[in-house]
Amino acid sequence: MTFPRLQLPKPGKRTLKLNAPRSVFPERMSHVYEVHTYSKDAAAFQRGGGVKAIRFMAGKLYVDDLPVLAPHFGKDGVTWSQRTRDHFTSGHLHYMSGGTELHGVIYRGRTPQDATEHHVLATTLQPVNYTTQITTRRYPAGTDPSTLGEDGWATGLVLQIGYTQGQGDTVPTPKVLLDEQDITSGISWSIDAKTQRTVLVLALDGSVVCDFDNSLYLTGSVEFDIDQVLPTFSGTITATCTDNSTGTGVYLWKGTAQAARADGRARLAPHEFTPLNLTAGDVLAADDSGLSIAELMSIIPDSYVSEMANTLLNENMKWAMGQSGDETKWLSMVFGENPPVIPPSQQDLINKSLSWYQGDFAKSYLGWAVSNYDGAGAPSAKLTDDQKLKLKYFLQTGLAKDKDFNTQQNGIYLQAFIQAKPRLQAYLKDTQGNWAQQLFDVVTSAPQMTLMINRVYGATGLNGAMAPANNFSTLLSALDPSGTLARQYYQAVLTGTVSNSVHQSTGGGDSELMEWLPDFLQQFLDTVAHAGTIPDEAKLAAQQIQQMMQEQGMTITQVAQEMSDAIVNANGANLLQKTQNAETAFVQKFPKFEKVGQMMFFAGWCVGVVMVVKAFQDWKNLSPEDKAKAVLSAVTLGVEALDIVPKFIQGIKSMGMDGWNKFTAWRNSRNGQDGVEDIESNLDEDWVRVGADETSPLFDATTGVVKTEGTLWETLFAGAAKVVAVIGVAVSAAFAVLSTIDFINDLRSGQPVTKDVFDGIMMATNILMTVCLVVDLFVATTVFAMAAAVLAIVGVIVAIIAMFVVKPKNPLDDFMNNVVIPFVEGLGPQTPPPDPGASSSSSSSSSAVARPALVAV
Repeated sequence: MTFPRLQLPKPGKRTLKLNAPRSVFPERMSHVYEVHTYSKDAAAFQRGGGVKAIRFMAGKLYVDDLPVLAPHFGKDGVTWSQRTRDHFTSGHLHYMSGGTELHGVIYRGRTPQDATEHHVLATTLQPVNYTTQITTRRYPAGTDPSTLGEDGWATGLVLQIGYTQGQGDTVPTPKVLLDEQDITSGISWSIDAKTQRTVLVLALDGSVVCDFDNSLYLTGSVEFDIDQVLPTFSGTITATCTDNSTGTGVYLWKGTAQAARADGRARLAPHEFTPLNLTAGDVLAADDSGLSIAELMSIIPDSYVSEMANTLLNENMKWAMGQSGDETKWLSMVFGENPPVIPPSQQDLINKSLSWYQGDFAKSYLGWAVSNYDGAGAPSAKLTDDQKLKLKYFLQTGLAKDKDFNTQQNGIYLQAFIQAKPRLQAYLKDTQGNWAQQLFDVVTSAPQMTLMINRVYGATGLNGAMAPANNFSTLLSALDPSGTLARQYYQAVLTGTVSNSVHQSTGGGDSELMEWLPDFLQQFLDTVAHAGTIPDEAKLAAQQIQQMMQEQGMTITQVAQEMSDAIVNANGANLLQKTQNAETAFVQKFPKFEKVGQMMFFAGWCVGVVMVVKAFQDWKNLSPEDKAKAVLSAVTLGVEALDIVPKFIQGIKSMGMDGWNKFTAWRNSRNGQDGVEDIESNLDEDWVRVGADETSPLFDATTGVVKTEGTLWETLFAGAAKVVAVIGVAVSAAFAVLSTIDFINDLRSGQPVTKDVFDGIMMATNILMTVCLVVDLFVATTVFAMAAAVLAIVGVIVAIIAMFVVKPKNPLDDFMNNVVIPFVEGLGPQTPPPDPGASSSSSSSSSAVARPALVAV
């Protein structure tokens, strides 16, 4: 997994992008993915395990030797569920890092009920060393390498691709060496949209790396062809340390994999395997007796659901118009159609809001279309500029205030979900299976939260990073209409993102540490003295703290000051490095109190959680009681970690890689996150909104930068802008989802849309848009599909239906004069959407109707 460096957009005119472009086309790919499977014992993703390889072969999918005969390839990933007499498999895999990685879960067994769950991280990048050749001079771009003779080539630098996992990493990450120099931070991986081959892009900073090795290549890209006995790559180099020219022409570069992999394992190739002989006739139909979490995990929303929802909304409006004599004429005049025939269940939903369809929705929808029509026979009656702006704002925000809008949007989405994924209906009918809770338990498990949080950390450089969270929260909302579990899931994602940033902090300055560390140490002593079961190392640390106070004549504050001094004065890019160095310095100064020195990471991490949460919420004027709650929660959190990793209190070195993996798994588990949520919620129950209020001013949409100067973030993190951007993505998405759930529940309870409720939606949307603009994200990837009000207010008015107007003599003038203009005049003052200039608001096409988008597509 690669974590792209934050690339903040340059200042200037900017447009809020609404939909992420598709870059992965599995139907054209010929790729083999090596699988890392999560091991509960090791609490880490490891090669081998229950699944070894996933193959995409021109629209076909294979899980090891098992063919998946009807996979569903979507924009964000692939899902399937397949049962035969002897085999069952299901799964969902989300694309990551441009499609070079797959993250998700796979189930395999004889039946859905006995299927084994495998949490997987799969990658096309196998540990291979490539011997290379490079041309002796530059050639015009596009030159065919095969046209060059042998004299045109020279031996090139060796390219090595491998994996590494160090402390601080939660999953194995690719490592790339060029001429035995680690260039991982200067490369990126993707899949070419045309060829569907894996691409490596070099973007090294010559002002830095050339001082270490002046033979390095700096910029260029190569494409890998792995579908042969020995994989090859070819591409171009545009600059090297010895020729940093920006002139015309490129060096051609090619490479061939060595016969053995760098790690000594057998190389995986797309076609070098023997699949089981299965045909479509072997696949058994799903039935209600076979319900399972394995199958449910494969029923997630995708673009097909979105398209179906848009179709249903259009059908519903036309059917509702057909229930009124006057509006049936409009239907014929504007669409040239008769009312559609729809099933009773669809009619029942429409009848809940029939007058809304026939009134506000039809009039605004058709009014916008006709007022923008300028083809042959266009109406002479026009809206004034003020009237047109009022109608536009009504479409963008006014409709969203209406209970019927949200009732219909959410009802339609569920119907579309069921029509596109009919198997979902069986799970909705089975009220005894508690499927929402079962799904929640899986998606909040340690391996799934590890993968999800890593996606969020990459969100500032990855399109669609939030798609899995949106898919899961939408499915949870379908299974649990109260939104309770969807709320808890998004809070877990946000909490995990906040707590996972702690080890990247530098511990803060002395004043920040001393605000909490003395109280933390005192509470730690009290807890060790009164708790039932405490690891021996924690008892020894507590004893040495007390011994240090007695022998050195120190108070608890002075002990804390010595620890703080050691951390602040230690070198290191993050808390892991700083506390290791601080431990060494502390033990050199106080050799008798080694156990106190070993507490550095334990204390630094626990206090760091409080400080990061404080930065996230920027608590003002904390009362002594609130501070005491935070300290107690931090100590409780640390003691719970000791139950999982007793050596946690002995420092990073003693923990080792195995201990770190177990600590990471606990931190990402519900138990670990509950402790962080205690710190967040004990001080403010509405901590998500508070966090959104405090972090959103740090994002400047005008200049496209994250401003952390003078804030606690700047003190805590060396790369504060990156951390704020990551947490900003998570908090804006969570706030949008939670605000929408509250909004929907208020509407369901029969309450009118109050100003306070709608203002909350407006605030969530404004924060969402600002963050997306600054970190250059796509709005549609940060809100979950049932967020009807949020999507409308974002201003997603797009041309999605071509209008072929069949026009008798002058009916459009009558329609404008008698219906549209009076309707618009009757509208009250309308609220513009947040920053309307930043988003697409309407279509300039004369033959298209613009309307609020129903779902994120």
